[in-house]
Amino acid sequence: MTHREGPMRQKNVVRIDRDLKEIVPGYLQNRKKELSELKTLLSSNSFDQIAKIGHKLRGNAGGYGFEGLGRLADLLEKHAKEKNTSLIADDLESIESYLENIVVAYVEEGAA
Repeated sequence: MTHREGPMRQKNVVRIDRDLKEIVPGYLQNRKKELSELKTLLSSNSFDQIAKIGHKLRGNAGGYGFEGLGRLADLLEKHAKEKNTSLIADDLESIESYLENIVVAYVEEGAA
C-alpha cells in the first residue's frame, strides 16, 4: 500500500466565506484540470511554464481561502525554477492529494 492509499486518508476541511459558494466548485474543478496540464508539462520538462502556473496558483489560492494549496503552489514554483523533476513530481502528488481530500465548509463572512 502506498502512502496515498487506504481509508486513513484525512480530509482537509477548509472554511470558506459563504459568498464564494457559487464559484468555489468551479475553481476547484479548474485546479484539477490544471493538475493534468502540469503533469504533461513535467513530462516535457517545461519548467518555465510549471513555474508560471505555480506562481499564478500561489496567488489565487489564498484569495479563495485555500492557504494550504497556496503553500503547495509556492513549493511547486520554487522547484520548477530549480528544475528539480523529482520534487516537482512530489509537489504534484501533494496538490492532487490536497484536491482529492478537500472538504469545503461554507461560513458566514468574517467567520472564515
